Amino acid sequence: MWIKKRHVITNFLLRITLVPFMKIKYRLKLGKRYSFSDGSIIVSNHVTSMDQFMVGALIKQHTYIISTQDLFNHRFIGKLIFNLVGPISKEKSNPNDIVAIKNCIKVSKEKGNIVVFAEGNRSINGNLCIVDKSIAKLVKLLKKPLVIVNIVGGYGVEPRWSDKSRKGRLECFVKTVYPYQELENKDVDEIYDLIVKGINVDNYKYSSYKSRKKAEYLERVVYRCPKCGSLHTLHSKGNYLSCSSCNLKVKYNEDLTLSSEDQNFKFKYLSDWYKYQIDKLKKETFKEDEIIFKDEVKIYQPRLYKKKLLVGRGSFELYSKYFLFKLENEEIKLPLDEVKAITILGRKKLNIYHGKKTYQILGDTRLNFVKYMNAFYLLKGEDNDEFMGL
Repeated sequence: MWIKKRHVITNFLLRITLVPFMKIKYRLKLGKRYSFSDGSIIVSNHVTSMDQFMVGALIKQHTYIISTQDLFNHRFIGKLIFNLVGPISKEKSNPNDIVAIKNCIKVSKEKGNIVVFAEGNRSINGNLCIVDKSIAKLVKLLKKPLVIVNIVGGYGVEPRWSDKSRKGRLECFVKTVYPYQELENKDVDEIYDLIVKGINVDNYKYSSYKSRKKAEYLERVVYRCPKCGSLHTLHSKGNYLSCSSCNLKVKYNEDLTLSSEDQNFKFKYLSDWYKYQIDKLKKETFKEDEIIFKDEVKIYQPRLYKKKLLVGRGSFELYSKYFLFKLENEEIKLPLDEVKAITILGRKKLNIYHGKKTYQILGDTRLNFVKYMNAFYLLKGEDNDEFMGL
């Protein structure tokens, strides 16, 4: 049995403690609560660190979230989380993780409700990340109602790139419920379209968000100055982001727009700046022995239910054909064609999935890992501006 009585008890305790907390901290407005006693598949957009609790609060029964294995990479906390709430572990680098699929089937047969954050990542620029089609396949496989949830205002209240939340308004509600009878005659592509359209929220459309440090850590997302083209010259403080090379100064406003007194700055939203960076990368050609990006970092190897292992300290370099770790006592070369995926975790970690090994990279608190994501998937031939890794 996957579903345990302790899961239900924990869910109840979390709900009565966290919902009041979220209503105070985020001014959260929760929509109508629903009951799915025979189980369902709940799909939501993903914008804050508390999304799983908001979505869970909308459902009267306990919900089982599909979660990355990284949640369990701690000897004590990993086991505690699994025992108390029973999340379904999934390899982040593998959308068709057979073990995760089997566990979803098990939960579904026991009439459990499964929560999927279909993007696999919190939005980093306000736009919807790529949604893998395996989600639509799972709906067809499990033959349960499809529940579409929207979280509105989350990107403004708690942007992923920032260490500070803002005063604003946040809503979480069930947008649509599709009984499986309405889906059984639809193919995977049609169900996929319903999911993508259903969870696509315009994060730039809602309310205002107050903070005295609205722009701090924006350099975790933007790495190229749009005025002079320089890399790694952007630094944030308070409500402003400045370039040390050309003195461009950009303000991040309460309505999530960007503004500058410099007439050369043309971007209205962060997503526009993000797209500009990718367009510039697409036009560049790199020699095989040319360093594209380089940073000083610490390298770890995460281990399931164990403390992560320090591999070493040194430089992390990206070339057109490989990653290179130059550590104190060794060099580790990872050919790009052998790397299954890379993904950003939280705000300040990058995972590289190479064969059966995972390398986790941590750097300076302002280090930009987005540039590695963008460059890696372009070098691998991914022609999609919003791909962030699953």
